[in-house]
Amino acid sequence: DLARWRGSQGAPPLDAEVWLWDGHLHGADAEPLEVQAGVVHWPRKRRFAGDDRCFFADSLSMPVSSHGPWQLTLHPRGRHRECAVVQLAQLVAGVAPALWLGQLQVMGVPLPAPVAAPPQEALLSVTMQCCCHGFAGLPICIDGERAGETDEHGVFKLPPVTGSDPFGRRSCQLSFEGLPACVLPGWSKEFMMYAGIDGRQAHVHLPVACMIWVFYTPPDPCEDGDCDEGEEESSMMERGMVWVCADAKQVSEEALPLKGLIMFGGPDGCTVEMHGQSVGPFLFKSSQAISSRCLLADLQITPEPVEGFTYQARDPSPLAERQEELGGCEMQ
Repeated sequence: DLARWRGSQGAPPLDAEVWLWDGHLHGADAEPLEVQAGVVHWPRKRRFAGDDRCFFADSLSMPVSSHGPWQLTLHPRGRHRECAVVQLAQLVAGVAPALWLGQLQVMGVPLPAPVAAPPQEALLSVTMQCCCHGFAGLPICIDGERAGETDEHGVFKLPPVTGSDPFGRRSCQLSFEGLPACVLPGWSKEFMMYAGIDGRQAHVHLPVACMIWVFYTPPDPCEDGDCDEGEEESSMMERGMVWVCADAKQVSEEALPLKGLIMFGGPDGCTVEMHGQSVGPFLFKSSQAISSRCLLADLQITPEPVEGFTYQARDPSPLAERQEELGGCEMQ
């Protein structure tokens, strides 16, 4: 539903209007799919994408707006590797079933004569959704070459776009090496960026999701029961550990899900329930325009004790200690 989708990764602000899109979905090998008022029209004779790839997923790799001032300025580069329908079905169990395909902005609107178009300096803004602060020092690559990094406010001045795509749109490749793909829109570190039909470039805003994985790892038992009395007592004294990470690649192979609550942002923050079916990701957004304190600094995990164990939280929290000592954003 719409409310759940607004709270998911890549969704617009809670007060944003929602419109249905008109355009075409162009795959590298599949024929284009026409989209009218948000409805995909399937051709009567579909040509397979080849290489056992999903026809629909291949078509999502290059969206093109058909008319109007709202034009595509950013979308993930490359093909979807998995079946898009399967991905949507799997999302139902977590957030609302929606995939981020691209970012639209008003571009190419002709100015009335004799008004000349003022020079526009296009900016890339990278912000954290946990505190709405800019991501400082993020390396930026354009067309495979290092172009610089974001300043202390998370802003980078974009150079003019000089390349073009198969449809004649002025475009370039934009990539980020300092972030895991899972926290970026479309779960991608590489994007295609476009200029308007009048040559002007729009500002690009890239939100970095505040997602965490929460899990526990049990103590290592004596292998095959082959341990003496002293080792057995030592094994019983070992503790299982509850872990928090911000990258799916950091989830341990021995990770097990928990039941309980995750609380962010102190008394006025938000709470998410863990059902013991998944280790994450769990997504959070700051409710403040600019928060002086990162949501992760006040993270509290209250799991239901696993059978045979009791839960003892570290006090003080290592995240709170880091915030007091270093400040800034924990996601960075």
